[in-house]
Amino acid sequence: RDWQPDSALFASFLSFASLVIAFRTSNAVGRYTEASRSLHKLSAHWFGAAGTLIAFCRRAKASSDEVDMFQQVLVRLLSILNGLCLENLQIGHAGESYGGFRFKLLGSNDLDEATQRAIARSVDKVECVFQLIQCLIVDAQESGVLNVEPPILSRSYQQLGEGYLIYSEAK
Repeated sequence: RDWQPDSALFASFLSFASLVIAFRTSNAVGRYTEASRSLHKLSAHWFGAAGTLIAFCRRAKASSDEVDMFQQVLVRLLSILNGLCLENLQIGHAGESYGGFRFKLLGSNDLDEATQRAIARSVDKVECVFQLIQCLIVDAQESGVLNVEPPILSRSYQQLGEGYLIYSEAK
């Protein structure tokens, strides 16, 4: 014998299922949009910090070789920092990887051995690179590569800190 559901019951079930699917899809799109916005903000803060620090080098009292070295190391470390942040964000809370996308880094092999070793051995690589960047800025100010008043230089620290905060919140 053929079983046919009550048409009113079937219509109610379809309405309920449609609402659940619409709600879930809307929620997923909202989460995707928020994550995308956060990643753009993260990159913007790194770019803003790099841009201001490189601009501050125009008034350097140090040699052009020292300025070039600072700028190159800064860009390399920021590239590593961005790549590590993005890599850590694709790893789930339980440690499983979601896709395993590999990020290209700018000149990471051109950093000195001690820096490469420190990053490789660090348990918290993002925090290690973040600290290396801050130390690089302090050293550059001491050596005259960054010849700018501390309150103005603090803007670069703020941009770096805001980028790190965005990463921490996304994690």
